[in-house]
Amino acid sequence: MVKHAFLFIFFYIATVAIAAQEIVLKTEAPDTVTAGKLFKLTYTVNAPAEENSFRMLEEINGIDVLFGPERPSTQNFSIVNGQMLSEYSLRFIFTLLAQNEGSFALPAATVRVNNADYTSNARSIMVLPPDTASSDQYNAGKVFMLMDVSKNSVYEQEEFLATFKIYSEIPTLKSIKIIDFPKFEGFTTREIDITQEIEDNVADGTPLMEDYNGAYYYSFAIRQIALTPTRTGMITIGGGKFVIFIKIETQKETKSIFDILKYSYRDEYKIVTTEPTVIEVKPLPAGKAEACTGKAVNRIAGAQDCLLNTKTL
Repeated sequence: MVKHAFLFIFFYIATVAIAAQEIVLKTEAPDTVTAGKLFKLTYTVNAPAEENSFRMLEEINGIDVLFGPERPSTQNFSIVNGQMLSEYSLRFIFTLLAQNEGSFALPAATVRVNNADYTSNARSIMVLPPDTASSDQYNAGKVFMLMDVSKNSVYEQEEFLATFKIYSEIPTLKSIKIIDFPKFEGFTTREIDITQEIEDNVADGTPLMEDYNGAYYYSFAIRQIALTPTRTGMITIGGGKFVIFIKIETQKETKSIFDILKYSYRDEYKIVTTEPTVIEVKPLPAGKAEACTGKAVNRIAGAQDCLLNTKTL
């Protein structure tokens, strides 16, 4: 009972100490970053904020927001010369990617604490040219992504597949962030569930390897979309841009030969792109267009089947 009473008094005094201090929301970010690198934009307030009260006053232009906000908080207590001191910190952390050179504004933000709004300072960041001294700055091995189409030449109304697959020399893929996903203008789309295929591709927790151009890579199929052309002609599917995060195993330093080898992991990333692809969409032959219309939509090779099985009118 005495212990509980002591804890109550302790946290009550700490809460009073937090309420009595000046509340400040500040913006933190590096002054410079090189193009193609990730960096953190952090808004920190020194008091508990009301739920869902944080917001940026403007959008971030010219820089991609990959993740965020994360909301870690810390609280430390200490007694100095008989006086209770409390330090509280709540952070709103965004992970950003700077792709283009130049100076960019990082907007101010606002948050509500004890029914009052507090606004942070605005910042700017200078994005420098990419570091050309190191061509492989990620140490994540060779990693790339392909958009594989099942057919490059189809008939009108004929559905085909576009599969997005990652190839990596390292099996520990952590996550993927889409920067620009290809636009499928000129096609209707249908998402394909490949959950079972992904599970089948993993043996004992490690993805299977696949031969690509004479070299073996761990392969990860991440998304598959069925496409049906809505017009004829040469239609271009644009390229995409993605950030791939990979866990890299590192060996910890041992002090003697008798120490057990210990390993840790660090996260690294690589920016990858998929190339544009041109699809030839052929019109249905004369005399069969009317018979096939409406019968072949949303079925793989449906238009081809219709052409083979329908007599010429």
